Amino acid sequence: MVSDSSPAPQDRRAATRMRALLALLVILIAIGIVRLVRGSGPEPLDLRLRGESHDVVAALDERLGPLDESARLRLLLEYVDDSSPNLRYASVDALGNLKRPEAADAIRAAFEDNSSQVRQRAVEVLHQVDRQRGFALLLSALRDEDDWIREAAAMQLMLLLRSPGPEATKG
Repeated sequence: MVSDSSPAPQDRRAATRMRALLALLVILIAIGIVRLVRGSGPEPLDLRLRGESHDVVAALDERLGPLDESARLRLLLEYVDDSSPNLRYASVDALGNLKRPEAADAIRAAFEDNSSQVRQRAVEVLHQVDRQRGFALLLSALRDEDDWIREAAAMQLMLLLRSPGPEATKG
């Protein structure tokens, strides 16, 4: 009697199914690992620029970091009109820190923003860029309907009146 050492057809089908299941399992594990690695990293910068206010400030700092001052100014002038109020706020703040006269119009325009926080920041920083226009904005902001805007204007006026003007620091 000759014995046939080849597996029965049903055993071959079972082995084929087992290999297919193992291949599928390997693929699913690989997909899971890729998702885990991607999910554990930081969000893309463009998403962070439109996130929560503290995230936006950090993301904006990261975006502006490698740029020269002129490129920063151009980008901030673009962002000050963005749909995200957090990005507009951070942009007005950064424009004030640049202390470039070219930013004065954008900061003044931000006082007309529909976000109270953006308007307040415009009140707080315009004088850093253009002292005369900033002072005029502070005076008009004292009559604003928003309590926070009036309070910010009063605080900035007190600080300005206490500090010496630019001509007092010239030697």
